[in-house]
Amino acid sequence: MPLTKRQREILNYLATYSEQNGYAPSFEEIAESFSYSSLATVHEHLSNLERKGYIKRAYNESRAIEILPSEATPRALELPILGSVAAGQPIERMLPRGMALYAGLCGWTLARAHARSGDRVTLAAYLGGSDKFDNAIAEFAEAYADENERDYAALAAAVLSGRAHAQSGL
Repeated sequence: MPLTKRQREILNYLATYSEQNGYAPSFEEIAESFSYSSLATVHEHLSNLERKGYIKRAYNESRAIEILPSEATPRALELPILGSVAAGQPIERMLPRGMALYAGLCGWTLARAHARSGDRVTLAAYLGGSDKFDNAIAEFAEAYADENERDYAALAAAVLSGRAHAQSGL
């Protein structure tokens, strides 16, 4: 369904605010941004956006507005598996030995981070264009991997001292 000019402005505001802050604006913030004196006006606009399929709201939750991918807010990106290495070397031009090393490093990184597959559309909708998410995931992955290594060292020490029993090869 087509949007009115005001609905498009509100949808753009929701998208921008959510991307910049990591959460949706409150009704009060929307009202202030558009100089509305009544929260009922905000509610009416959000209800219309939801009815038209541009947003989804969780009721009785604060700041629970989800912007759904649409022609007005195309948020999903397809990221090719083959692309560029961070240093700028195109993967397509790599020699087999370099590709094997790169693939091994990618696999090791994903394994250390306990990567999980996910819905690319859902993930892309939350990522936006900033590198905040990338940096946060990298920082979390390193901390999580370090914690796993400490846990394994503690388990190995407990097995060696006889405080724990472990069996390998299961």
